[in-house]
Amino acid sequence: MMCEITGITITAKKISITATNLESFLLADDLDEQKELDSVVFDFDRSSDNIFAMKYLYKVVKGLKSNADAKSFGEMLRNLQGEIIFLSENFLTKNPR
Repeated sequence: MMCEITGITITAKKISITATNLESFLLADDLDEQKELDSVVFDFDRSSDNIFAMKYLYKVVKGLKSNADAKSFGEMLRNLQGEIIFLSENFLTKNPR
C-alpha cells in the first residue's frame, strides 16, 4: 500500500506506524471530488520469534535518502515521518474500509 507516514510509536513489544492511505486518494474514480484521506496503522512485532517483521521493516527504511546519515535503527524509523513509501498490507491492523 502506498502511504504517507504521519506517526511512529516504538515500544518494547512492537513498532506502530500511522499513515495516510494514498492509494484510495490517487486512484479515486472522480479526481475532482474532495475526498477525506483514510488513516491506517501498520504494526510490526518486535518479538525474537518474529524477526521477519524487523528484517522487512529494516529493508524498507534503510534505502531512503532521509536515512543516509542515520546512526541507529530507531533514528531511521523516526526519519520516516512525512515520507511516502510502500508498506505490505500483511502488517495492516487498522483499515477504515
